[in-house]
Amino acid sequence: MLTCSHRTCRNTQSDLSIRLFGQKGFYLEDDWYCSEDCLDTALKVAIEKKLSPLLEKGSNILQRPLLGLILLESALISREQLQLALSHQKHEKTARLGQMLQRLGFVKEEDITAALARQSGFPRLSLDRIVVNEAILRMIPPRIARLQRIFPIEYDPENNKLSIVMSYPDRTVVNTLAKMLRSQIAPFVGDETLLEEVIDQYYPKNSTEGNVEAGTFSISSGIESISREIIKRAKVLKSQDLSIERCGQHLWVRITVENEAYNLFLTIADQTKDPDLLEAPLRRR
Repeated sequence: MLTCSHRTCRNTQSDLSIRLFGQKGFYLEDDWYCSEDCLDTALKVAIEKKLSPLLEKGSNILQRPLLGLILLESALISREQLQLALSHQKHEKTARLGQMLQRLGFVKEEDITAALARQSGFPRLSLDRIVVNEAILRMIPPRIARLQRIFPIEYDPENNKLSIVMSYPDRTVVNTLAKMLRSQIAPFVGDETLLEEVIDQYYPKNSTEGNVEAGTFSISSGIESISREIIKRAKVLKSQDLSIERCGQHLWVRITVENEAYNLFLTIADQTKDPDLLEAPLRRR
């Protein structure tokens, strides 16, 4: 028997009813909701919880630990070089510290990769040794691969473990992937230049294969509008299984239909330039 997870509802659907008429309602993560109204209430709470760290004034959720200290301790740069790079970075806010240090000629790319591996505790991996597998590529949504600069390299079905390479490792992103893909994630750190090349080659921006059209939609429309849009997409796809998580500066909604999953992304950071995109279906393992 199913019991609605809405705290003021608690409606049920018996096992006999499920066998005779099929399951009603929706799943959000592992919780079942008997109706659209109950799901809408739960979705709004979940969305607000996922987005609140990014919307709080002065939030430092997206800030990374200082890479400069590791480079200083490794005697790869001087304090003067670090201060100069930080000064340049203030005028070019989109550049990462490692990129700025390389641009100024103070370090090599492999120095940054090694420092990031030390910082994150993730092993370092040489990308020129990987073998690309098309089936494994489909396990990561193209949108996530491009936004988070992630490339899948190996899948162990026995242990349900997916190995990925990242140029700028982020444990929050790793945890999000594990939750949304329902798989263990083994992260590695690779050189940014080579990673950019393989991502651009295998996850091209102009790829439209399997995409479903989604209208322009921004976080500024409000949590209620976002919830309604998610429910509308689920109904169009005839899905009763939803998962939601924040990945970097984006809200990722995974809408599962039988053994297919569609990925809806809502931009958080730059609401005026980056529209929503419902990505190609991924076959669930």
